[in-house]
Amino acid sequence: MIALTASARWSCQDFWRRRRAGTLVAAALAICSSAHAQNISGVFGPEIEAGHKSLEYRIGFDPDTGNVAHRLHAQASLNDSWMLRVIAQSRQTETTDLDFDLLGVQLFWQVTPDDQDWQSGLRLDARVRDDGRPATLRLDWSNEFRLSESWRIRVVALGAKEIGDTARNGVFLQTRGQLAYRMDGKRRVGLEIYSDYGSTDDLRAGSEQIQQAGPFATIAVAKDWSLTTEVLLGLTDSSPRANLKLAVTRQF
Repeated sequence: MIALTASARWSCQDFWRRRRAGTLVAAALAICSSAHAQNISGVFGPEIEAGHKSLEYRIGFDPDTGNVAHRLHAQASLNDSWMLRVIAQSRQTETTDLDFDLLGVQLFWQVTPDDQDWQSGLRLDARVRDDGRPATLRLDWSNEFRLSESWRIRVVALGAKEIGDTARNGVFLQTRGQLAYRMDGKRRVGLEIYSDYGSTDDLRAGSEQIQQAGPFATIAVAKDWSLTTEVLLGLTDSSPRANLKLAVTRQF
């Protein structure tokens, strides 16, 4: 199943009590499986720096359920237009606190030249999972608008297709947004929003969409090290009430 941006707010048991078994079995399976997923995603930008290499660890925590997810990725630019990233991610299940979730490869392409206030880029994302869950192929489009020397806006559109025997129909759509204020060095503060609309085969109504938003802050903690913290709050009944994220980045 495609990794969702957040887990369902209400439990699978409540779902079964309120719906007639047999009429929405496929939807129930999708929601129950996502109940352990945490939002440890980011609002990535389109710009690529030649010679860039970094390693990043992320952790996401849901205070209501106690569920935790971990992610580690390594990335390196191939030149000033292309970058490669490899991802490993864990999830928490009913039987274990640390279980393999996915392994992914991402290829970034900065489409626009450096010397302009609007930057745009594409990302091809391929992910594999175990336990009979489908693999996914995703194409993402990132845009960044420079409002001033300090202010930036990012808007990202994401579309994913499941592959495999258990794949669901349609293309799964998401958007992400960020308003950031850049201070000196690596320090940044701002707001982010994450939206999950479901599949084009059966788009969710507004109240059923997973919508989260909240503040973030990035600071330099040592030479070549930075720390990012974020608190996301649910905007709909189907969204988790809160999600806490922490990321530690090391540049080389």
